[in-house]
Amino acid sequence: MRHLLIFISLFSGLFIYLGYRNMHTPIYQWTQNLGFENELSILRNFAQGFTLPDWFIYSAPDGLWMFSFVMSMLSIWNFKLNNTSGKWMLSAILVGLGFELLQIIYRKLGVFDFNDLFIMLVSAAFTLMFFSNKKTPDIQVETNKYQSKQTEVIKI
Repeated sequence: MRHLLIFISLFSGLFIYLGYRNMHTPIYQWTQNLGFENELSILRNFAQGFTLPDWFIYSAPDGLWMFSFVMSMLSIWNFKLNNTSGKWMLSAILVGLGFELLQIIYRKLGVFDFNDLFIMLVSAAFTLMFFSNKKTPDIQVETNKYQSKQTEVIKI
C-alpha cells in the first residue's frame, strides 16, 4: 500500500501540473515532445470542469512530489528511520527545498514561492511522522551467543 501511495502522489502532482498550469512550462513541453499532445488536450479539457484554488494549483504538486520523493527514500530503507537512512532523508528534503531556493537566482527553473517551501516542509514532516517505522539501530550483532543473548549495536 505504501508503494502505491508513491505513484498516486507522483501522478496526482503531474495531473495538477499538466492540467492546470501554464502550457509553456518545461514539463508540459517535454510531454508534448514525447508525443502526448492528444492526451494533454484530453487532460486539459477534463481539468476545465473542476475549479481549484490557485494555492493548490501552484503549491500542491510540490508537496505531492516531496511526499513521493521522501516515501521513495523511505522504501529503500524499508521504512526504517535510523542514523544512516536519516542522512538520506535529509538529503532528499534538501534537494527539493534547494530546487525551490534556486528559483530565486535562476528564474528559468520557475518562480520562487514561500508557500511552496512551506508545503514541501509540511509534506516531508508528515511523511516521516506517519510512514516511517520507529527509530531502529543500524546493525545488530549478537556478541557471545554461548553465554547470553545480549546484542550490541555497531554504528556504521
